[in-house]
Amino acid sequence: MDSDPPVVLVVDDSEREHALVDVLTSTGDEVITVESVSEIPETDTAESTVVVARDDATDVVESVEAALDRVDLPSVVVYADRLSESTVRGLLASDRVEYVPRNAPGDEALLASRIRRIANERRDGRIGRTITGRVPPVLDDVSEAVFAINPDRSLVYCNRAAEDLFGASRESVLGRGLSDVPAISGTDLERELIRSMDRGERTAIETTVDGTRYDVRAYPSAAGQFVFARDVTERHERDQLFRAAFEGAMDAMVIADDDGRYVDVNPAAVDLFGTETVEGLIGRSIAEFAPEEYDVAASWDRFHASDHERGLFPLISDGGDRRVVEFAATPNVLDGRHLSVLRDVTGRAGYPSFRSIIDDARRPPVDDGG
Repeated sequence: MDSDPPVVLVVDDSEREHALVDVLTSTGDEVITVESVSEIPETDTAESTVVVARDDATDVVESVEAALDRVDLPSVVVYADRLSESTVRGLLASDRVEYVPRNAPGDEALLASRIRRIANERRDGRIGRTITGRVPPVLDDVSEAVFAINPDRSLVYCNRAAEDLFGASRESVLGRGLSDVPAISGTDLERELIRSMDRGERTAIETTVDGTRYDVRAYPSAAGQFVFARDVTERHERDQLFRAAFEGAMDAMVIADDDGRYVDVNPAAVDLFGTETVEGLIGRSIAEFAPEEYDVAASWDRFHASDHERGLFPLISDGGDRRVVEFAATPNVLDGRHLSVLRDVTGRAGYPSFRSIIDDARRPPVDDGG
């Protein structure tokens, strides 16, 4: 897809120019600054949004009128202060013009939000023209369900894969409202799609429709909404099996992020660490349960450098119990997520004492080089 056109800032105050360039570039757009609309180049600005940042009412009106005369400039945002009600009403008579009052609470954030929304609608319009114009035949060959809804919530397009989601042929559902499609009516999916359209917000959810699990992304626009749904049932079932094994394991299991803080733990880990609740362990790290003289940072570095690590760890529970823990740890079971399985072997035959583990860790490595 082509890159987005730049935002054109019409401003004649250098101090305000610098401040607004910072605001507008925060949306990810390129910004071109000019002092008048007549200076806007005709090349490389097609479909650009024009921001008129002036306070003099006459200058604002003249700048907006000049921009509206350019058919290649579809959107104008007025960012000004002290405009009369009649002036604002006149400007907004054109559906190509929007108004953000300067010096209102949160005005810069609102300006950035408007620019971002206009850019998103422009992208959605490109998608819409592709789908509602000449739909690429390749969409019928993809496994992902693709469908489009118009503003009155009727289906205006769906590919063959969407028939599985709807439980009906596309010929039988096209033109029908979402609430008239039995597989969708009254479901979380219908409610989320309606919420997304009403608020004009993109959404991404995972939900179940008639026994099948879908990863759904919806993109609302002035033309309606475009929805993409991928069957993730197999992955969801694997996740459920892992969750059942994770929760029911007799060994403690913890998942840490790259900073070593726990993002998920099972009930056995709560018992081992002595925190009483899962919430009491989430967000904490192994360093909080180690003796002061134990070099946790060195152990964590070794762990990150390995594909898999086994060993013993001296753990002090929240209740102060000193425990010898045997562990097996695997980094990056998912990107940035690290799994450790731990077992309390305190006092078992063949295992060293709590003190011995600390002393062994403090000894320098043996040089085998001779």
